[in-house]
Amino acid sequence: MHTGTTPFDLLGRLWGDDTMAAVWSERATVEAWLSVEAELARAQAAAGVLPQADAELIAEAATVTGLDTEALWAGARNVGYPILSLVRAIAARLPDGPNGRVHYGATTQDIMDSGFALQSVRAADRLDGLLGELGDAVEAVMTAHVHTVMPGRTHGQQAVPTTFGATLASLLAELARHTRRVRSARAAVGVISLFGAGGTSAAAGPTAPQVRHDLARRLGLRGSDVPWHAARDSVAEFGTLCAALSATCARLARNVIDLGRTEIGELAEAAGDHRGASSTMPQKANPILAEAVRPETAA
Repeated sequence: MHTGTTPFDLLGRLWGDDTMAAVWSERATVEAWLSVEAELARAQAAAGVLPQADAELIAEAATVTGLDTEALWAGARNVGYPILSLVRAIAARLPDGPNGRVHYGATTQDIMDSGFALQSVRAADRLDGLLGELGDAVEAVMTAHVHTVMPGRTHGQQAVPTTFGATLASLLAELARHTRRVRSARAAVGVISLFGAGGTSAAAGPTAPQVRHDLARRLGLRGSDVPWHAARDSVAEFGTLCAALSATCARLARNVIDLGRTEIGELAEAAGDHRGASSTMPQKANPILAEAVRPETAA
């Protein structure tokens, strides 16, 4: 894949989730497009649009192995989108006949949007799993501290007594709501796109609905009888959800930082050899995980 110089992301390198990073990597993005092209050919063969042998040749050629991605991106800079170069790269691996059936009846946006849907579903599954892990951890601490009395605070000031378990119950309920939202957003964004250049499926002919729904099934996406070329509300819904998840994590991190202050000392991150150590102040044990979530607080 890309071997040039890229900006270094320190926070991502230290604290990024490798599984999620892989979902949105360059390789995974190209592989998602290739998967759509391969399964499109198979779905068309099942509908009698292509010979089965041609479809299998196309599917075998639609692989990232040996793909010249630098040429792909160079073509994209010229055309404005990468799919034309991708289709030509697949076709160049094929004999006469099937080489003219790659991408048959589809348009660039069909492939890119369907590939994005594939990646979004995988990202939603990862978020679902992470929420489950966090929720389990919060529930365990909450249960252990049902009767641990602490000051409740409003406006940053001590208000009335509460328990640590009670404060975590609110967080746990929020995580449960986010889990439902993730699953809803997964369904909303995981939708096939295969309606052709103008959204009319004209180039695909009378088998268009059959091929579209079969392609959705093969890719693990939902079918649709209405194009979403210009409708981005589901994408926005997924993005809004990610922002809301970030806000919840930021709230938790802020509480850890505030309640872990020397003057309060009600919370602390896990200890360890030099964990959170300062290069100049030996007494320090900085809340490094919380600061990774709220990097603006690291000072």
